[in-house]
Amino acid sequence: MSRRSGVSRVAVIVNANARRFVERPERLTTLAGLVGGRATLHVTRTRAELAAAAEACRDAAAEVVLLSGGDGSYGAGATALAVAYGERPLPVLALAPGGTVGTVPRTLGLTVPGDLVTSFARLLHAAASGRYAIRETPTLAVRADEGARRLAFIFGSGLVARFFALYDERAAARIARAGDDFAGPSGGGGYGAAARIVARVFVESFYGGAYARRVLAPIPCTVFVDGVRLPWSGSTLVVASVLDDLGLGMRVTWRAGEDPGRPHVVVSGLAPRTLGPRMPRVLRGRSIGDAGEPHYDGLVRHLRMEFPARVDAADAADAADVPGGPYVIDGDVGRARCVDVTAGPPVRLLRLADV
Repeated sequence: MSRRSGVSRVAVIVNANARRFVERPERLTTLAGLVGGRATLHVTRTRAELAAAAEACRDAAAEVVLLSGGDGSYGAGATALAVAYGERPLPVLALAPGGTVGTVPRTLGLTVPGDLVTSFARLLHAAASGRYAIRETPTLAVRADEGARRLAFIFGSGLVARFFALYDERAAARIARAGDDFAGPSGGGGYGAAARIVARVFVESFYGGAYARRVLAPIPCTVFVDGVRLPWSGSTLVVASVLDDLGLGMRVTWRAGEDPGRPHVVVSGLAPRTLGPRMPRVLRGRSIGDAGEPHYDGLVRHLRMEFPARVDAADAADAADVPGGPYVIDGDVGRARCVDVTAGPPVRLLRLADV
């Protein structure tokens, strides 16, 4: 981890769709007042506005960009900046609050104590004064249906997608549609709501409760790791990450970060009654599967998921048949026929020198 000292050119990109700004829009005015003349502020609500903000950061030669929002905002912001900057080095990214959980900064040790305004103010001051440390971290590159590459920290399908359908009603509505649709208000009920879902699934998994079955039922898909097809046709869990903790102490990808060029990938075809009771292994950072079981756990250069033409959307409100299968990128959801995940470029993240 390196340290820097000296005045920086700073830009701020705020996702106004993040839950904490949707709940209290006046917070946007408060942040604008804090920014003052110390940085350029961009408030975005659509992908087009985000792309324009990233291009403005590039044209202004911003050295630090504060991304304010939830986990999805961070990956989306990094993606837009990577597109805008092209071959130029990306600016340092400061992960400011705005969403409900903030798994990425929490896991990477970048969370700033205090409420939203206090945390934002401290990050802005550090960025503008140039007195901060830098943590370089790998990313994922995710491409759905041969579309544009998106940078991310966590990719998941199977129970990950079904969890988000329960956690966030907006996610359920989006999973029921095809396409890469991340626009609009987002965010669930925070850590408390997430913990309650996990606890209920864990308890019900022992006796096959309906709630647990809804989350843990295998999803029809074909999975390839480094070009080799895994020998089962439905997976309960598919996850790739550069973070060793996916939130709530869930250390599914416990080897993440060992090799920047190979994210940790876990693919499990275990039955719900087998997978659920193994949660203690997850909390201890151990492999969920045993030798001989339909389970893959390792560092991978290329993960590919292929879904049938139509996957029953049991996680959607209307349980209708919709094209492709569900996936989640840093808390943002979508549907696709196929998804490819590889290592993305490393990004430099701002860390307060005194935290």
